[in-house]
Amino acid sequence: MIERQPSGPPRHYAKRQFAEQRIKPRLANSGKFVLPDLVQNQRIGDAIIGMKWATFDLAAAKHELLTSDQPFVMAGGLGDLRCVIAFPLNPRFAFIATKDREVEKYVLSLGVDKIVKALNESVTCQAGQAVYGRTKDHLRFVERRLRRPSEPFSGARLFQK
Repeated sequence: MIERQPSGPPRHYAKRQFAEQRIKPRLANSGKFVLPDLVQNQRIGDAIIGMKWATFDLAAAKHELLTSDQPFVMAGGLGDLRCVIAFPLNPRFAFIATKDREVEKYVLSLGVDKIVKALNESVTCQAGQAVYGRTKDHLRFVERRLRRPSEPFSGARLFQK
């Protein structure tokens, strides 16, 4: 007989195996779940659709991208010319939308390591309860930045000068 813990894996499963089975598909496809929900709102959808969209290949970076239960990051308001919207698509690619090509050029000028760090910081700081990564390499990074449930989110710092 296999006993189940209240909200966890069967006891004979290693916790790591359980987590990998549950998280791996979400991690590999996290970005695919974000954008469709956002564009459902007419005002928000129109603003996002009018932005310049790009996917950035960040495979050359020292670290991989993290994702979370709230991976959508926006710096500046939708009416701001300097608005940047970003989220990880998978551990090596990010979606980034800007209103202005100069802002996109600025983001690119940061280099892949700074882009990954900025996006990982923003995704981690605004996470509600969970941050996901493919390896344990980010554990200390996440522990230092993941806010406690009682702490308010202070806003995205994504790519700010």
